[in-house]
Amino acid sequence: GAPGTGKSLLAFQLACGMAKNGHAGAVYELEMAGVAVWRRYVSSISKIPTHEILSGIGMNDKWNEFSKAIEVAEKLPIYLSEETNWTTVKMRADLARLKQKYDIQWFIVDYMGLLADSYGSDDTERQQHISHQLRAITKDLNLASMTLQSVTKAGYSRPTMANVSGPTAIHHDADQRAILSKDEDL
Repeated sequence: GAPGTGKSLLAFQLACGMAKNGHAGAVYELEMAGVAVWRRYVSSISKIPTHEILSGIGMNDKWNEFSKAIEVAEKLPIYLSEETNWTTVKMRADLARLKQKYDIQWFIVDYMGLLADSYGSDDTERQQHISHQLRAITKDLNLASMTLQSVTKAGYSRPTMANVSGPTAIHHDADQRAILSKDEDL
């Protein structure tokens, strides 16, 4: 999806839904600060707008809801990393460790283009390599996975699968694909 369509928030809400149902997992948040992701999730649980949580304005009668939402979020079996230097090799080792120690069943990468793998002669080859590696990790460790990817500038106004950034290998490596776009009628 294009910037501002809520890819990270949707992925994290799906992660929290899986975790609430007893399915532990890992989120590799390469794009946003982890605290921002958790703030958005606490906001969605508590129904308190994020700008109120950030500013404190209007929070006098909402601290109870805020505290309850944090308690719910803290209990979820989600292992969040906001490091920015992940490669697929390091991620494979980390996921194997988390699977052995916590029996994780899924992982999310936000977003694929920010992984630090250096491979090939250009960015297309690098992203193709990353896509293949993520697919192999998913298969080899028997994990479900979700990888977020942006669209090209052409896809901002009319997102289609043809406008997904990166090589066509991304389409072939994915079992399912979805595109988020802004609803101009809202």
